[in-house]
Amino acid sequence: MLDYQNIVFNWVSAQHWSTALVIFVCGLIYAFQGFRLFRLLLAVSSAVFGALLGAIAAPHVDQPPELGAVAVGLGFLALGICVEHASVLLLCAGVWGILGHYVALQLGLADVAAFAVLVLLGGLGALFARLCNRTMRVMLTVQQGTVLMVIGFAGMAVRLLPSVGDTFIAWSNRSSLLIPILLGVLFVTGYSVQSSAQRGDIRTG
Repeated sequence: MLDYQNIVFNWVSAQHWSTALVIFVCGLIYAFQGFRLFRLLLAVSSAVFGALLGAIAAPHVDQPPELGAVAVGLGFLALGICVEHASVLLLCAGVWGILGHYVALQLGLADVAAFAVLVLLGGLGALFARLCNRTMRVMLTVQQGTVLMVIGFAGMAVRLLPSVGDTFIAWSNRSSLLIPILLGVLFVTGYSVQSSAQRGDIRTG
């Protein structure tokens, strides 16, 4: 069973606190100012998403993960810059699918059921991006931002306040819904801020 939470928290706990700080600040930008910098953030997210896919897929074709990450990451970067709408569809499908798969595993669903959730929510994410593009752009940046904020906070806490960081990670391991609920609260906050700011930017007359 793929344990997203432990993989990410173990990785960020091994990094310097400055790396976690950068991740946290990026999360703030994504979550609260994403619609203002959407084209830039879309290109960055596309490159990172492509790099992850390339690193995972490369061993299956007898290639080093680094090569796959660079090749696919550059391809997705070009896509994010040149074909914005297609990149939004792909990212919405990927982010919705991965988050749905993560929550399904946290709820204790079997691997087959969790994979079905991944496919279903990935498809819904792409469909909604097609039908409600403006709204989904905000949701996409907020979803990524909330995840980055939690990861960045955990990494900084482990390095700067070990007792707080270790307690936070221990609680998250004991309570399978702690992180999903925290992500939900941060998502509502970020979406409210961005939606209000987005409406305030509209000028008529």
